[in-house]
Amino acid sequence: MANEKLIAAQKQVKIDQGALSFFQKHPELNPCEANVSILSSEIMLKNLPLDDIKSWEKAFETVSGMLAPRMTETPAPESEPEKWLYAFPEIHTPADVKNLDGKIFKDFWNDKDKSGKPSKKSLEFRAVVQAILDKANAARGKR
Repeated sequence: MANEKLIAAQKQVKIDQGALSFFQKHPELNPCEANVSILSSEIMLKNLPLDDIKSWEKAFETVSGMLAPRMTETPAPESEPEKWLYAFPEIHTPADVKNLDGKIFKDFWNDKDKSGKPSKKSLEFRAVVQAILDKANAARGKR
């Protein structure tokens, strides 16, 4: 049993040495465990030495289409504030709603589409105002 562990450890060292040499020569490939496994399996299938770079090159010729390329780091896009579809005034608190110019409030609240129903702009404005007031009422109820 100890002999089997020793043989497995020696095999793993050879795989690691061969993989290190191979991936230094091929920086376009991802040195992930999957790529190492694919290549080392192909080498063992052909009964080639695991620590020889030539063995890894021969395996690469056979299985190159199955290997994962090196991932390039893409910078995370900066999060932009959510854009509103309409140019609503800045309102975040009940005080902002209360201090909003009456004409602007009425224009947004009562905006109608061609059929005389509340427009999408009006419905969104109403939803924003209602959400602000609901949040304030919920906070007041917790006190």
